[in-house]
Amino acid sequence: MYVQYTSPVGYTILRSGSKILLHRGWDVLFLGVRARGNADEIAPDQEHGLKVCTLAVPPLGWLLRLHYLRFVFWTALKMLAFRPRVVYGSEPFSAMPLWIAKILLRARIIYHEHDPPQVSGAEPASPVVMWLRNAAVRAADLCIVPGEVRAAAFKHQYAQANVRSVWNVVDADEILSRRTARQPNTDLVLWYHGAIVASQLPLALIEALQKVRRARLVFAGPSPVGQVQYLAEFLNAADAGGISDRVRYLGVIPDRNVMLGHMQNADVGLCLFRTPFRAPMVGASQKVFEYLAGGLALLTPSTQEWIDFVKPNNIGLTCDTACFSDLSKTLETILDDLRCLTSMHENAILLVRNQWNYQLLFQPVVDWMEAPSARH
Repeated sequence: MYVQYTSPVGYTILRSGSKILLHRGWDVLFLGVRARGNADEIAPDQEHGLKVCTLAVPPLGWLLRLHYLRFVFWTALKMLAFRPRVVYGSEPFSAMPLWIAKILLRARIIYHEHDPPQVSGAEPASPVVMWLRNAAVRAADLCIVPGEVRAAAFKHQYAQANVRSVWNVVDADEILSRRTARQPNTDLVLWYHGAIVASQLPLALIEALQKVRRARLVFAGPSPVGQVQYLAEFLNAADAGGISDRVRYLGVIPDRNVMLGHMQNADVGLCLFRTPFRAPMVGASQKVFEYLAGGLALLTPSTQEWIDFVKPNNIGLTCDTACFSDLSKTLETILDDLRCLTSMHENAILLVRNQWNYQLLFQPVVDWMEAPSARH
């Protein structure tokens, strides 16, 4: 049983783990709360018998507290009916249901932390969120954290926790078998999918595209609540800059296979995380591995963690993502060396197939879940 107060589709890596378990004969149930905005248009994949139950969108204001209590009571009733062997919480707000499952059902508990509540450069997390996080960790028999650096920091904070690093990679069946080499004298196609926010899709990209006329952008994704206006701002900037014919927004793409299919027509996947972002990000951002699985070269920030990830593996280039001149120079570099771009495409597919897929990296967790009695 997966438990998540926010929309369970908010982290597609949960879908990857559930698919593996379903193929191994597990019954899997998602419990969550639907999200606000068009993010909720992206529905969990319910093939192979995956069951999904969600509550209505929570109200705002003081009624939100009552809604959370309703969620806890609702999940307790679902647990008593479903009788899960393992309960998988994926955010601090899953803490109370995790404790209910631990005490009443003696279920094994997994806490998967996608992002820590307090990230570098951000406001401190609220005391309530930190209390819930601490409670979730104490309940857990196994804690999963994406990336070795994050896992080490987590272990330093919670010395008693049983911590395992599992990167947020893609399913093996989502890896492109091969891709057609880009033809000379055609536009360089940039692809982005994810939240439409300034910290990942900066206006500097519009300025760079104004300068590099042989490149165009195709992007898709939802507008988060509170930042809905940014999409219009971004598209208006493209229109004002005279490049609206080279900037195409596809909206929200509910079908994951359709989204992955669009990448086959692109050349470069944009990972233009504003710095400082949620560092470290290598291993934590599934978007990166979705791009690689589609055979795309990466364009990432020029921070040391990205340099160490991208350059030795020859899977992309780095630049100052907030500087339009550096962005444009990097795009020109890619256009001037199509042989190198083809090599990056090939390396991307090979590395994801042999090292960076969820069937490989999640297997130790599956082994732990299926062990008859061992908890650590």
